[in-house]
Amino acid sequence: MLDSFLIKAKRKCYALLKPYTYRVGKVLPPVYPHGSKIISDDTAHIFCGYYDVSPFNVDGNKLLALRCQANYQSPHDQGTVAEIGCFDLNKNSIPQFTFISHTHTWNWQQGCRLQWRPEYPNQIVYNDYDDVSGYKSIIYDLKNSCVVTTLNLPIYALNPTGTSALSLDFSRLHLFRRGYGYHQIPCFTAGIHAPHSDGLWYIDISSGVSRFNVPATGLYAPSISLY
Repeated sequence: MLDSFLIKAKRKCYALLKPYTYRVGKVLPPVYPHGSKIISDDTAHIFCGYYDVSPFNVDGNKLLALRCQANYQSPHDQGTVAEIGCFDLNKNSIPQFTFISHTHTWNWQQGCRLQWRPEYPNQIVYNDYDDVSGYKSIIYDLKNSCVVTTLNLPIYALNPTGTSALSLDFSRLHLFRRGYGYHQIPCFTAGIHAPHSDGLWYIDISSGVSRFNVPATGLYAPSISLY
């Protein structure tokens, strides 16, 4: 009975994740601008996010990046803030970092999950934190220089149309995979192997409504195949 439940849960999880993995391995833009450009800053670190998310827009002429002080070592130990910005690769001169906003939720491995919103060419999505809202994600419009909406959960992945997202517990991720999650909120399930209250959340971006979708208990079954 338990095995049957776990098999169904893992199949449901796989079906849920499939639309959000469409960009894995497809991180290069379809068209490169003519010529190569070196992006650097002698006073700061400049880096992008994880390899599953392309920093280039669909036209390949803009590059999203994070910038932080060159003396920063660990964002978790120092509580540092990173700058979110964009490089215009169309300009003939050396591309300059155009500041967009700050983020308090970032790490060397995954940044702040900064990414372009599919089907919305002028919009980006990134995670942040404040003492009132906790972890959150922000959709920002570059053309109009304004926040489109703020979601009550941090995003991990977007679907191909940019209309929904998946979220997870970034504090638990930080606990078990230091350098990949966020440290601002303690992990309340630290002593539980596969907590019922933890797992994957689904976010409808248009309404801002989120729901708990797949519990961790349904994900942990190492002896059972997804296929």
